[in-house]
Formats: sequence, structure tokens, C-alpha cells
Amino acid sequence: MKGRPKGAWIVGRGWHEGKWETPPKRLVRGFPPHDALSEVSPDNPVYLTRADGHAGFANAQAMALMKITKDTKPPAGGDVIRDESGQATGVFIDAAQRLIQPPDPTEADIREAIRLATQECLRKGITFIDDAGADLKTIALYEELAAKNQLGLRVYAMIRGLDSLKKFGPPRPGGPDSFLSVRSVKLVIDGALGSRGARLLEPYVDDPAIPDCGSPIPQWCARPRSMESSMGSRSMCTRSATRAIARFSMPSSGLQSASREEGRALP
Repeated sequence: MKGRPKGAWIVGRGWHEGKWETPPKRLVRGFPPHDALSEVSPDNPVYLTRADGHAGFANAQAMALMKITKDTKPPAGGDVIRDESGQATGVFIDAAQRLIQPPDPTEADIREAIRLATQECLRKGITFIDDAGADLKTIALYEELAAKNQLGLRVYAMIRGLDSLKKFGPPRPGGPDSFLSVRSVKLVIDGALGSRGARLLEPYVDDPAIPDCGSPIPQWCARPRSMESSMGSRSMCTRSATRAIARFSMPSSGLQSASREEGRALP
């Protein structure tokens, strides 16, 4: 928090509670409460996205700004982790992450993030990465840097979501010596196992009461291959759990029948 003005948002990504050298003393449904985070950031709202992107961790300041209370209901496809008294612990799962809205990163923020990530990769000998789910602002900067021979890494970028794909247009695979290839779209059906948002056939053994956080089945799920043909891009769909895998892997006729109603949830 050092050097940040009072009231300025602090955002980040990459935490994974299973990889911490010193586990928290107290856990609520497998995740730490916000107390320690709030203690070191009393004057700044903080929101940190989990490594998988399917959960986020907010401090007290961030929740106060977003007016998160005992009565705040999670949206469909999401969950707010609460302690025994009903207070939000700061962990928001899948669609519930929309309840916390930090300011969008500026171009300068994204440019600096690319610079630092490139520096860290090269320091560890990594020269090629997949960016699975890049937004259009990030892809535009990748293209600018690649055109100037300043990208530093070879990047296979997947566009995040169909709306962005439609705006982007045809794929841009680049040539054999190109540092950038943009030729696929990242789509998501369910959450992640570690964040407790995956659609399982049976409840989690260590948390049987966890709600079903799966998102409503999107219409494209019934016809992924025809979508690829019409748009010219390869679809990369993440589905973490057995129920979502079964649905996405069904013959297209079965999926079309299951998804006739717009926004119908996976059973």
C-alpha cells in the first residue's frame, strides 16, 4: 500500500490460498476472511482476483464503497462467502464479482502490466505465453508493440467473449515469425474447482451446502462449431466440472433442445 494516495483503488490478481507458505489461521468455507487484508489497507479499497479469475477478495473499504451488507444478494451464477454471523468475508465467487467494481484500468496501467509481466517471464526463461481471455484494449496494445518489435514475448491471445470477437473481426494469426497471433475466442460455461463455482454432479465433499454457481447456458453452446465457421475463429471453451463437460459435449441436437429457452440454466 506504500506510496498509494488515500482512497485510491489497489487491484491485483494471482493469489491462490493453496500456495501460501503460511496458511491463514482462520478459514471460512476454505477461504480467509478479509480481516488481515483490511488491517494493512485501512485507507484504500482493495480488490484482488484469484489466480483462476473465478473469485475475488475485497477488503472492508472496497465492500463499504460498494455498499455490501448482510442483505446483499449474489446474482445468479455467483456466491458471496459469509461467516457465521452472516457478514461477507470479502470473497466473491464467479458472477458475484460484479458486486465489486474497481475503476477500469487505463491504457497506461495495461501497458505497465504488459511490461512487468514480460520482464518477469523473460527473467524465468519463458518466451511464449497464451493469454486466455484478453480484452480488446490489451490486444490493441499487443498489436502496437508487436508492430514496433517491442513485444518481447511471443503471445497467443484469445479474445474474451463473443461480443469482443464480433468487434474484433476476422482472426489475425500473424506469420511464421510473428510475435502475436490472435485467432481464437475464450468462452466460459462454469466456474473453477478451486473457487467452488464448478458445476459438479455431486456436492463438494468438504462443503456440501455450497450453492450452484453455474451460469445460464448460452445459446452458442448448442452450436460451437457452426459459430467457429461463421466467424473464422477457434473457440476455446473452459468447463471445469463433470456436469458442464457433459452438457458441452452433448450432440448438437441435444444441446439445441436443452437451450431453446434463452438463458435457461444448466440442470
